Formats: sequence, C-alpha cells, structure tokens
Amino acid sequence: MQELTVNIEGTDLQIKEFNGQRVVTFKDIDAAHERPEGTARKRFNDNKKRFVEGEDYFVRKTDEAKNEFGVMAPNGLVLVTESGYMMLSKSLNDDRAWAVHRSLVNNYFRFKEQATQPKPKRPRLKPKDLAVKQHMNIVEIMIEKVGLDPGIAYSVAIDEAEKESGCNLLAYEKLLPAADHPTGMYNATDLGKRVRPDSPVSPRAINKTLKTLGLQVKEKDWVITEAGKEYGEMMPFTASHNNGSSHTDYRPLWNEKAVELLKEYYKEEGEK
Repeated sequence: MQELTVNIEGTDLQIKEFNGQRVVTFKDIDAAHERPEGTARKRFNDNKKRFVEGEDYFVRKTDEAKNEFGVMAPNGLVLVTESGYMMLSKSLNDDRAWAVHRSLVNNYFRFKEQATQPKPKRPRLKPKDLAVKQHMNIVEIMIEKVGLDPGIAYSVAIDEAEKESGCNLLAYEKLLPAADHPTGMYNATDLGKRVRPDSPVSPRAINKTLKTLGLQVKEKDWVITEAGKEYGEMMPFTASHNNGSSHTDYRPLWNEKAVELLKEYYKEEGEK
C-alpha cells in the first residue's frame, strides 16, 4: 500500500491520522524544521505542563505505535495535534520556522478539513475550562517569547475561549489589569501621517527609522525590541485571505511617545 505524503517546504512528511485528525511526531517536526533529532521532544518536555493530553497530543504504547503507524517506539509514541504543534512551534523561532508553520497548518493539518467539509458545519463547542486553559497556555508562551503585554494577551485568550466554548466570559475579562503604560495604537502608516501631516513619511521609511533607533528588528515580520517596549507593543490582528480563511497574527503598534520621538528625529534630520 502506497503511503501518502505531503511536501512541507521541501520535506516530504508521511500523513498520519489519529482520532479523526491529522497528527505529527517529534521526528516529523524536527525534519520539517531542519532541526537536530530530539529538538522538538526537548522543547515539548521543557513545557509539558502547558500541553493538554487528548487535545494537544496523544500517547500510543509501543505495540499500538507499531500496529497503527509501523513505528518502533520503545518508550511510546507522542502524536502532536495542530494545537500542540502551534504551541510547540513558537519556540522554533527563525526564518524557516515561520514558513514551515504556515505550510504545515494550511497544507497538512487543515487540508483534510477543507477537502472533506464542503459545507460549513456547526462548530463543536469545547468545555469552558478546557478552552480557557488551552488559550492561556498559548499566550503565556508568546508573552515569554515575544514580550506581549500580559493584560492584552490574556484578553485575546479569553476572547478566543469565548468563541470555542460559546460561553460569555466578560466577567473574567473585567478582572484583567489595564496596561501600565501607553497602549499602542499607530502602525507605520499612521506614524508617517502623525509625524509629518503635510507630506507623510512612507511606512517603509518609518520602519527603517524605528529599526535605526533600535525599537524594532526584522525577523519574518517586524518585532518590537526590549528598548521599543516603552514606545509600543505587539498587538493581535486578524488577516483575511482570498479563499475566505483568516488567521490571527501580531504586529507592532506604537504610542504617542513614539510619535514625539520620530518628530524630533525627523526635525533633526531636516536641520542637518
């Protein structure tokens, strides 16, 4: 019987399914991300308390792994789901990781769903406590890795948990602390207009200046540095695609202190 594979950024992965959904192994993740064997397992073990068995991963015994997947696994086989992979991939933060993450999610995990569900179905709601726990675990990793404002990040987690559980969690959201610094509200285009209303500075020039000032760096996308946290923060946004799908990502948004800093910068540049 011919094994079905999916090409992920140049790496062929054998399709594996368990409990009605596609899954990957640590070996698959290491291969796709071109990391030394054992990397994904170590990252998983380091953060194991954040993962929920039965939602983020499944464990198959040695004989089950051999019978179901033809894999020799003396210590058992961990099968990582889409949600588990999304959490795990946050720690694999390099240029290739972003491309592999997008390809795995769109072409591997969700391809089956798109192919076998031509008509929208009513989503199956998760228990409230499980939905909250999953999203809180995800944002805790992102707070640590990206430096998101905890109040804002937890607010996003509660909003997403509301969608998945169908429960009103507004009472809990009101308990979150307000940001203890000016909240970001301007993107690069907005900054260009605020800095020079009569002849706005281009977004490209603004981003270059923010990099020169040490406030952001370019990874796959722009990310605020430690020095830049005084002037802005990474904020969530939803990007829509032509096929009708969408995904949530993060981008820098800047506050009034950034506006004043840039005004002074361009004023000095103009006087030279």
